[in-house]
Amino acid sequence: MLGMADLGLLPRFLAVRSAWFCTSWLAIIVSMAFTLGFSFMSFEDIVAAANFTYALSMLLEFAAFLWLRRKKPLLKRPFRVPASMPWLAAMCTVPSAFIVLVMLIGSWRMYAVSAGMTSLGAVLYFLSKALKAKKWEGQNLVGSRCPSICVSSSSDISLPPISPSLYSI
Repeated sequence: MLGMADLGLLPRFLAVRSAWFCTSWLAIIVSMAFTLGFSFMSFEDIVAAANFTYALSMLLEFAAFLWLRRKKPLLKRPFRVPASMPWLAAMCTVPSAFIVLVMLIGSWRMYAVSAGMTSLGAVLYFLSKALKAKKWEGQNLVGSRCPSICVSSSSDISLPPISPSLYSI
């Protein structure tokens, strides 16, 4: 989360660092909250929700592929699928049907988690766009940066020698 906040993909307040340990303490707390929330689910539900979300992204990719081919056929791209629009639609229909079939056999927890995460992503996306439009970067929310000891190079670090007896069985 720290790296994404530094790149501007997440709000800047997630890049707040502790002056003592030089860790992004707020990002750690947010990450811990998500992990704690998922810990109440079974492993199968977590995997099913992840697969459902991935399936949604695949459907969006197919839709974007068809939309771009129809609306912007001359757009420069790394490669072009040599087929007409009806063949492309048929090509995307088969995997889309399997994806929808797999999505239909899920549990209510899978739907709830996927809907919640997708909704949260959409809200954060539009919130991020609104804040960027207002030129709000939250610079005043960023705490102290790392002291020099946190970002020292590896040549400055001297580790105690490891005794070979530690490796003996």
